[in-house]
Amino acid sequence: SIQYSAQGCVDPGLGFGAEPTCEGVPGAVVLASNASLTAPGSVNDWTGAADSFNVNLPASGVIFAGKSAQEQFNGVSYLVTYSLQDSLGRSVKSFRRIVVSTKTPKNQNPSSVSVLSNGSVFTSYPLNSSVNLSISIAGVGAESFSEQLSDGSFRARSEEITTTWFISDGEMKFFRTLSGDVNQFTGPSALPSGRKAYVIAVTRDGRGGVAVTQRAFP
Repeated sequence: SIQYSAQGCVDPGLGFGAEPTCEGVPGAVVLASNASLTAPGSVNDWTGAADSFNVNLPASGVIFAGKSAQEQFNGVSYLVTYSLQDSLGRSVKSFRRIVVSTKTPKNQNPSSVSVLSNGSVFTSYPLNSSVNLSISIAGVGAESFSEQLSDGSFRARSEEITTTWFISDGEMKFFRTLSGDVNQFTGPSALPSGRKAYVIAVTRDGRGGVAVTQRAFP
């Protein structure tokens, strides 16, 4: 059996070397505690969207307490930690930062992200051959935004879209690429038996926005 737990708290200072955990952080809340994981099922080899849980952000007065006007405008992170544990005591942990800011318009996640193989829709796993994988964003891509400097002035900036690649079989030349770059993927000699082969692309905009694109074969 697999269980999951989740907590939420104001960022304890990841940018300054703090551990990505809510343990011991004042105001931390339990979002899920040792709940049995039911999704995805075995047909998906446990690769897919897991059970959902709710995250209620604290009032702005709590998140912005003690933060300067510059920090409030540029964004203060609210941390959501997530862990999986199995019956043998093994565990894996992850976290997500939700950026809370006084600025408008708000940041949006990259959307309509597709994985392309040699410039076309990725429809078949390469066997004993190589293809160039890339991403295509048809919806929200790199956004422009304002950043407040320490002297109170503002400067215009643009997001830098990056994609981190995960595969179950074969070899990937780079583990991370920038938007517009290609990544050489060499497939295995044969597809695995008894399970699917996966290519997962995690696309981030550097401001907390993220999109996950998954392809499973066959």
